[in-house]
Amino acid sequence: MIILIKMSMTKKYKFAGMFLIFSLFLIGGISSLEINSPMNNQVYESRMVLLNLNFTEGNLKYARHSNDLKYTTLCRDCDEYGMSRLRRKPFKEGFNKISFLVESSEGNFVNDVEFYVDSKKPRIYKIIPKNNEVTNGNFLIKYSEVNLQNISLMYGVDGDYRIFTKYDCESGERKTCEFNVDLEEFGGMGIDYWFAVNDFLRVVESKKMKIFVNGILEEPETPTEDNETEIPPENPPVEPPEDNETEIPPEIVEDNHDVALIDFINSIDGIRIEYINGSDILDNLLYCNQDYKIGVTLKNQGDFIEDVYFNGSVGELTFNHIPKLGLEVGGSSLKTKTINLSLSSGTYNIEVVALIDNDVNVSNNIVKRAIEIVC
Repeated sequence: MIILIKMSMTKKYKFAGMFLIFSLFLIGGISSLEINSPMNNQVYESRMVLLNLNFTEGNLKYARHSNDLKYTTLCRDCDEYGMSRLRRKPFKEGFNKISFLVESSEGNFVNDVEFYVDSKKPRIYKIIPKNNEVTNGNFLIKYSEVNLQNISLMYGVDGDYRIFTKYDCESGERKTCEFNVDLEEFGGMGIDYWFAVNDFLRVVESKKMKIFVNGILEEPETPTEDNETEIPPENPPVEPPEDNETEIPPEIVEDNHDVALIDFINSIDGIRIEYINGSDILDNLLYCNQDYKIGVTLKNQGDFIEDVYFNGSVGELTFNHIPKLGLEVGGSSLKTKTINLSLSSGTYNIEVVALIDNDVNVSNNIVKRAIEIVC
């Protein structure tokens, strides 16, 4: 719902007892705040989502509902954002809810949008039972997927495969889901099985396993010393790995995308601040309305050549280092941006985020340095 809020205020001061009178009028209806992107209930394949809005002239702000509705200014005295030039912001994997606020002379316009980011395909770490093991119908899969839709178990023999799909497996990192199926009709037989994990956009399948179903075999086998039935000799058991987990087939775990912002000489918490003449600032005391150089060092810790983009902020100020395109595997790059601290006195954090698609470890993509601004 879009709400236009208009406020009128009458002030009366009385030294024996000061009082203040507010009149608040809420006017519902369609405002001039139009969100073209992101779109409601849309699924985006990249964490860098295009922002495109037009609205009544004023100050545009936005807030993420996962951040206690702390508003950040996108532009001032403007009537569009993302129309004259492309504008993108990074959003977290999974569900996102964003509020946009326009503060104008006609009142305050607020609009919300909900969408999903699905930039990572599912990962499968382990499936049980392992190759050549015996089962009673119990299966397990260990996986990671934030946008999980369902997981399917396929089992049976050539010409007679069955599918059992579960929609209540948990989304998240390194989760497990158990399956129990009736295999009575396959008793004493060898069958194949494998899993398929589905998110919004992709399906990832595990390696196909050959197992045996507990039951009456045509010819009873001689029990071993530990009273377990031996597996028929034509299908000899495979020695399990020492960690008792299924070895992950090469097609499941792939090379990774991973960049990081790292500490370097004269940086504090990963950020170096310099005067315009290049002298390093080794404390956190800065002055308002002065220019400073903000430096970070980027390292490619993954397995692919990367195009890296940046977002930076200090309070309501935003800035962007020039993107680093074609960063080689193992390579590093020093990035510097000059900014003017047009802020009031107070304590702030300088924050810089490095952005690529499908980064497997976003925790090392962000650096923050506390500063004190004095006017």
